[in-house]
Amino acid sequence: MKPILFLFVFLPIAFTHCSKKTVVEFKIVNNSNFKIDSLFIEPNVSKLDKYVSIDSKESYKYESDMTNIPKSDGSYFLSYIINHKIKRQAFGYYTNGYPLERKVTINIDSEKANIIYDEY
Repeated sequence: MKPILFLFVFLPIAFTHCSKKTVVEFKIVNNSNFKIDSLFIEPNVSKLDKYVSIDSKESYKYESDMTNIPKSDGSYFLSYIINHKIKRQAFGYYTNGYPLERKVTINIDSEKANIIYDEY
């Protein structure tokens, strides 16, 4: 009876716990009159949808996968091209490889990015 209990109760819990992802959701809002191109946010271990383009006056839900980054402290890094200019900005903070916010909104105009944090 105990081996059956182990298989049906404890094993699924262990697999679920080990497969939990650490993801930060960013809402990117392009408030400019220009297309944003080659936008990415680090850290992000994902290879899918890492670089995105956002049309003028549009928004995009960007997810940064931090699941396998080292358990250290650091800040995020935003990079994008707008009106033929490369823009780069460090912002925010994460600790021990985990985000301090559940959602971050980034409002981009033609000159700068304004960051709004939604903490846990």
